[in-house]
Amino acid sequence: MKHPLLANPVRWLRGAQKRHSASLYDTSAYDTTTLASSPFAQALSATRQDISGKRFPIGNMIQMIVEKKGHNNYEIVPVLEKPTKGTHPGSYVMNRASYIDFAQKRMFLPVPSKRRQRDLNIMNITKVVANFNDVHREKLEGRIQILMENRKKGTGPGLWAVPKSGETWLSWDGSIPQLHTSTVKEPVFLPYKENTALCLLVLKHARFCDYPNGT
Repeated sequence: MKHPLLANPVRWLRGAQKRHSASLYDTSAYDTTTLASSPFAQALSATRQDISGKRFPIGNMIQMIVEKKGHNNYEIVPVLEKPTKGTHPGSYVMNRASYIDFAQKRMFLPVPSKRRQRDLNIMNITKVVANFNDVHREKLEGRIQILMENRKKGTGPGLWAVPKSGETWLSWDGSIPQLHTSTVKEPVFLPYKENTALCLLVLKHARFCDYPNGT
């Protein structure tokens, strides 16, 4: 039976009993429809392995692919979603600007393992795109701007996107989350169901910009 939220949970929830608690549905213990559109729940729906070999929630990761740049040269670039055409093995890194800056001062060459196995020389002709953090942030903000201009109204649960101030990226107004982000100039309410993709991106942007000045 497919889990209403988690993707293949028995693969990464070690020791979890493989059984279905139908009583939770019968007693309406949780609303699976609301969970499916909540960016906070979606961020925890699966895990991926990062460059350190440890697994983290997928919503806390940046996906990267290797792109060909000219003759026999390749670049590792961040993407918001993996291309549907062509062969693009992916790798992941934690969605934190400060963490990536730290990694780049050491050895930061996250070539996907499938790519390394297929081409042993790939490490010698591959580099990480210059200004990785800037590239990722610009992609996030560009997509957010497009979706924000076309955001939809709704009456269901949602979150507030409020202008960034200080180091806080998340606060609460009662039971309603407030994401502090530089992507808005004034408070904007985003219903989950009608703006699922936008909510996910605003959450990812708020988590990524973890420096005190919001960068």
